Amino acid sequence: MLAILFLTIVHSAAAQSLVEELGGVKTNFRIISDTTELPIQSQAIVWRGVKKVDKKQTEWVDSDYASAHSSAYGYGYGLRALHLEFMTSSGISKVSRNESNDGIYFELKLFDKEQQLLFKSRMSRERMKLSSNKSDLKTFSLNLMDVPLILLEETDAVSIALVIAQEEKKGKTRKRK
Repeated sequence: MLAILFLTIVHSAAAQSLVEELGGVKTNFRIISDTTELPIQSQAIVWRGVKKVDKKQTEWVDSDYASAHSSAYGYGYGLRALHLEFMTSSGISKVSRNESNDGIYFELKLFDKEQQLLFKSRMSRERMKLSSNKSDLKTFSLNLMDVPLILLEETDAVSIALVIAQEEKKGKTRKRK
């Protein structure tokens, strides 16, 4: 009887979430988009397979989201990268900026507890994936390939914005279609 009680307690104490069972780590970052803190339901850092799928072979993207004809699901041609995945009822803010080059990209910033900037990066749109139930729940997966892991250890807040850059010409802003 005592042995059964002991095994029940040990088994209950060792129970892990699905994310943890599959090698992920639950996180507790404040996630901000533009200036708004997003209401986060769940978040974790997980491993995902990535591979180069563009014609110039310059950008690593998530192979599990690529189309069937461009994805090899690894097969020796890919690698793994950490992804920050989170669920929220809000979207990522779009920010327009005047810059020397046109383009659309994600801007990622990491801040410590004193709100000091630890890291800032421009990331292609392919590095952020969205899954949605078309109503109120959105799940984002952000490829952290270029982010030093040691900085994540010190991170308190993650800021993400979709930047729409417009080149300014002779006092006028050229609009991107």
